[in-house]
Amino acid sequence: MNQNNNGPINQNGQPMPNMNNHLGAAPNGMPNQPGGNQQMQQPNNASQFIKRTDNQTTSTKKKKNVMSKELVTILGVIAIVAILYFTYNYQLNKNLELQTSIPIANGKILPGTRITSENIKYIEVPASTLNEIKAITNAQDIIDKYVNYDTMIPENSFFYSEILSATDTAPNSRFKDLLENDAAIMIDVDLQKTYGNSIMPGDVVDIYADATVPNKKGEIEYIAGPLVTGAKVLAVIDGSGNDVFANHENKLTPAYFIFTLDSDIIKLIRKAQKLSVSTYAMSLYPVIDGKSYKSDGTSTLVNESQITELIKQATIDIKDNN
Repeated sequence: MNQNNNGPINQNGQPMPNMNNHLGAAPNGMPNQPGGNQQMQQPNNASQFIKRTDNQTTSTKKKKNVMSKELVTILGVIAIVAILYFTYNYQLNKNLELQTSIPIANGKILPGTRITSENIKYIEVPASTLNEIKAITNAQDIIDKYVNYDTMIPENSFFYSEILSATDTAPNSRFKDLLENDAAIMIDVDLQKTYGNSIMPGDVVDIYADATVPNKKGEIEYIAGPLVTGAKVLAVIDGSGNDVFANHENKLTPAYFIFTLDSDIIKLIRKAQKLSVSTYAMSLYPVIDGKSYKSDGTSTLVNESQITELIKQATIDIKDNN
């Protein structure tokens, strides 16, 4: 058998089949036969494909789970925002509900005024405002009430229970009632004696008396001392009888203090007042703190009993009912 570079040839010079082709790899274009090297690799390629498919499926499932959780979270946030939005709007609309017929002052109302329906007008305000200002909402709780003597109600102002009273609280009205029982008395004052009009009704003061008297040497001596301690000021009025603190717009000058005192002390004060035109030139004046009172250096400070005895001796001929 002859051979050439392409393999064995027969006697006629034609190439003979290569046995290795039958036993090994198939010719070009033919599928591999069992037993070849390439046939051993096919199962491995399929296994890798199956594994990749499983991994992709697992990865896809994980992505879907993550997306589902994110979707639930987003929906939850949207739900919370929606609840907050509707709750806020509900509360806002509720607070903006108007409550009608809320009484306010129909013009300025002066102290001591008895309120009538003509002093009242009505407006609409949010209910939340009423909760904050705590104003009176029912006109029947206002009509026939009196404005406190030390309070003035501005126009368009709400009404409050603290500034209203069921009875007239003006000092003048109380003074009139006390006069019937003879338990009140007035003393002359001015801006200086009232410490620049700083003493107000309700304050407690001492009443001092001063006078000129002859001493043992026959010389005129100026004395001062307490006549009454712990006297409560009932009212401060001007020369026309107007309450000094009733009208905050017109500043009035104090002329008299009104006190409520024991009847015996009132008789003593009346006698002292009559000595104002005598040689004693006695005068009365309020002292805020008698315990710390000091003489100005021009007078001799005496005690209460000395002042009382002086008044009794100087007015021995004056009857108590005068």
